[in-house]
Amino acid sequence: MKQDIVLEPVLSLIVFVSLMISTLLQIASSVAHLHSLKNPICHRDIKPANVMLCRNRHGYPVLKLTDFGLSRVTDAKENPAKTFMMSTVGGRSPNSISSLK
Repeated sequence: MKQDIVLEPVLSLIVFVSLMISTLLQIASSVAHLHSLKNPICHRDIKPANVMLCRNRHGYPVLKLTDFGLSRVTDAKENPAKTFMMSTVGGRSPNSISSLK
């Protein structure tokens, strides 16, 4: 039917957007957990290569934050902005790179 042809791209877009939102929420949840610890952890190298796709105990896909090689355990009173200089260059925000000039 003609309606099916029109709806297919719309449904594909809805599924894609839902997956992107789920991805961002899972990564944000990981970061929020790290920052909520008694001695917060600053990851300092969040990028797609450091996110692993796994399955939970029910078989559903979940994302896990990996590669804590550049991470730092901070004092709860310490300003986390002091740690931004350690990261993969390609993973830095444009404003942190421009502040180096």
